[in-house]
Amino acid sequence: VTNTGMKPVLVKGKHVKSINQYYNKMKSHFTSILRNGKQTNEGPFTSKRIEKLHQKRYLKIKDVFHKVSHHIVKLAQEEEVCKIVIGQNKSWKQETNMGKRNNQSFCHLPHSLLIQMITYKAN
Repeated sequence: VTNTGMKPVLVKGKHVKSINQYYNKMKSHFTSILRNGKQTNEGPFTSKRIEKLHQKRYLKIKDVFHKVSHHIVKLAQEEEVCKIVIGQNKSWKQETNMGKRNNQSFCHLPHSLLIQMITYKAN
């Protein structure tokens, strides 16, 4: 809601969710190959390939968040909005039980990174 008469801005997270979904799928695949035939307390749990996959996911999400935060701050400056309000509750992702699929798509997204970027660029 704005006091300038502009419609509120809603950013869809579809692209970020798809990046995260691909990461979860590939990590599961590589982990199953790595852990094949091993006991739960035996052998390595990560590899260079999984670390590279994790780094690639982080950089892609960071890139999208930079673009989104820039767009939000630019819109706020154009409309001369003096306050940007973003909702976030403390511990809102801890111990959520929405099922395996929904937990993967919601809990593993770094919302605080986007909030930090918007805060930094708005100041």
